[in-house]
Amino acid sequence: MRNTAIQSRVDDLLQERAKGTLQKTISEVHYTRDTLLGYLEEARRIAVDKENATGITAATMGMARVLGLSSIGARWVMPAHSTT
Repeated sequence: MRNTAIQSRVDDLLQERAKGTLQKTISEVHYTRDTLLGYLEEARRIAVDKENATGITAATMGMARVLGLSSIGARWVMPAHSTT
């Protein structure tokens, strides 16, 4: 019976530690994502001010990648050119 109680307590402590580690990791990743998005938004604003289309596109695509949107619609087909 004593071994069961000890094992139960060890399991409880391990679960508490795992939860704490997970929360810390989530907050660090969130902070990093927000920081990256802030830098990319700043770069995008500078590109807009300088009328730099390549910079605007690069910053926008960088933001999409950080947000996990870069694989949505991965297959894109160029629309047919209108002659009218």
